[in-house]
Amino acid sequence: MNGRLYAPLAALLVATACELYEPLALERAALEPVRCAVVEPAGEPPADGHLDVAATTDFLVGLNVRWSPLDRAPPDDPEGRPLDATIKAIWYSYRTDSELSLPTFTEWRQLVIEPGSTTPLVLNLFRGGAAEALRSQLSAGTERRVHVDVRAHVGFRRGGSTVLGPLTYVVSVTHSGAHCGDAEDFVRTGPCGRPGGQDGAPIACCPRGDPACSPVR
Repeated sequence: MNGRLYAPLAALLVATACELYEPLALERAALEPVRCAVVEPAGEPPADGHLDVAATTDFLVGLNVRWSPLDRAPPDDPEGRPLDATIKAIWYSYRTDSELSLPTFTEWRQLVIEPGSTTPLVLNLFRGGAAEALRSQLSAGTERRVHVDVRAHVGFRRGGSTVLGPLTYVVSVTHSGAHCGDAEDFVRTGPCGRPGGQDGAPIACCPRGDPACSPVR
């Protein structure tokens, strides 16, 4: 193809792709803790919180991947591929105001999304090495602020990809030193059946084997 003709055509294709994918966004939502369901917040979506890691390092949040309806019909695809996309990965990175060091983490996903859809996600902000670092680097009685940046990598069936975000959460992380006895586990008072410690959920113990109990995290 003539180079002079190819350049404008390539620019047109890029512009078309941008118009189609621009309505795609990563948005904060609220998490209903008992049903473990992502819901629309009553006010401003929460962007910060508190976690006592004595019982668990899990900090759960609700997000939406929102792909607004397209303003116009998409162009025909020569290969007949549908206009959809796949959330391929969630990336977590961390910044702190102290010597606390948390490694980045990638959570792999294969979740198909389409234009006009809202896809809920329940995410655990501290995974893998980050959770291990919290356990090993926070001693009883200490408190640290952690900025968690969340990004989503999205690949399109018709080619190309994009990164959504970041959304930043600020979590005040403490270690109260609370613990259970040898024959006890923590009560599941936290969101989604987790032990207490997130956003004021009480940390309590019960006899191991009790249905209300959870294994120590």
